[in-house]
Amino acid sequence: MKIFRKLTPKVVMSFLKNTKLVQSVIRVYFLDSLLYYKYHRNKKTQFSKIKLESLILYHTHSIEKGLTNIKFRVGFGRYAITNLIRYLQLYEKLKYPTNCTAYLSGVTVLRAYKNLHMTFGYEDVSINDYLSTLNEIILNNHIEAGVFYHSNTYHADSQFDFYNFAKNRKSVRDFGDEKILDSVIEKSIEAASFTPSVCNRQPWGTKVVTTKSKIDEIFQLQKGFNNYGNNTSGIIVIYTETEAMLSINERNQHFIDGGMYSMSILYALNSYNVAACALNAALDHKTENEIKRICKIPKSSKIVIFIAYGSYPSNYKTCVSSRKSHFETNEFI
Repeated sequence: MKIFRKLTPKVVMSFLKNTKLVQSVIRVYFLDSLLYYKYHRNKKTQFSKIKLESLILYHTHSIEKGLTNIKFRVGFGRYAITNLIRYLQLYEKLKYPTNCTAYLSGVTVLRAYKNLHMTFGYEDVSINDYLSTLNEIILNNHIEAGVFYHSNTYHADSQFDFYNFAKNRKSVRDFGDEKILDSVIEKSIEAASFTPSVCNRQPWGTKVVTTKSKIDEIFQLQKGFNNYGNNTSGIIVIYTETEAMLSINERNQHFIDGGMYSMSILYALNSYNVAACALNAALDHKTENEIKRICKIPKSSKIVIFIAYGSYPSNYKTCVSSRKSHFETNEFI
C-alpha cells in the first residue's frame, strides 16, 4: 500500500480519498433515510403506540396554547379538537393502555376546554359526546392539563445562583468508591422530565445500566472512555424516538430535544452531588445497533448520548476546558 501511494500522483490519491468519503456519506444518509421511512412514513407503523401518543400530545398542546392565549377566542381549535378525539378513539380501539400520560392528558385537556367554555355559555357537542363515552376513572384521572394561572411572584422560590452552578459543573472521568443509589438517579431523571420539547412530545427515553459487565461492554463499544471510568456506578443511555416526529422537517428535532433533556439530567445529577461525564454517541450503525441490543432499546430509536456517573472521589482532576466568551458567540440584532 505504501508503494502504491508513492507511485500514485497526489491528484489521483486525493480523488480516491474524496470518492471514498462521498461513498461513506451516501451510505450513512441512505441508512438514516431507511430508518426514517420505516418508522415515520410506513403505513405499518403510522398508528403505532408511540406515533399515536405523539399525535395526541401534539394536539393536546395545541389546545393548551389556545387556552392560554391572551387573545382568547371562544370556540377555537376545531381542527385540533377533531383530530385529538379521533386519535384518542383510535388509541382505545387498538387497545393501547389508557393509563398512560399522553392519553390521559388528551382527555383532561378536553375537559378543561369544556369547563372554560361553559363560563361563556358555549358547548362543543363533539367534546360532550366523546367525554360521555368514558368512565369516571378516566374522566377524573390525576394528570393535569389545560392552564396554570400564575402571578409575577411564581418563580421567587426557585431563584438561585445558576451562573456559578453551571460554571462549577465539571466532567469527572474517575469516581469514588461509594456507589450511587438508584433512587438518586430516578430523582434526576424525574427532574429532567420538565425539559421543554417540540409540542411537548417528549421523545426521549433512558436506560440506566448498572451491571458491570454491560458497563464495560458499552465503554468498549463507545471507545471514548478508554483508561477512565474507575468505580463507575452506572451509565445512563439516552435515546430518542424517531416515531415521535411528525414531518420530514422534524427529522432532526428529536436530537435537539434529546440534547436538551440530556443537559437537564447532567444539571440534576450535579444538584444531587453525583459526579458525571457526558460521552458522545457518534457511532456507526453497526455499533449503535449492538448497543441497542445490549440495552434493549427500540430499533426505531437513535442513541443521543451516554452519561457515566459515580460518586466524587476525595481528590480528583478535571480539564480546564476554557469556554468561548459570549462576546464571541452572541450578537444582539
